[in-house]
Amino acid sequence: PIHFWIDDDGLLHKFEFAVDGADVIAEPGEEFESMVVTFEIYGYNEPVSIEAPDPATVTDADDLGDMFGDF
Repeated sequence: PIHFWIDDDGLLHKFEFAVDGADVIAEPGEEFESMVVTFEIYGYNEPVSIEAPDPATVTDADDLGDMFGDF
């Protein structure tokens, strides 16, 4: 199940779901039991300033190897 928290104005502020490890394919010798994922959303209509990071501090996803599996 997925749980949603919605305010009186109809804005989503949080949602949460569980992942059962029985449905996750793990590598041989590894296991995955379960996890709960929670997202909180706030700051609606607040101004946003985004600045690109210094390229010297960025790691290319290809350089991460198998850290995050196949993506």
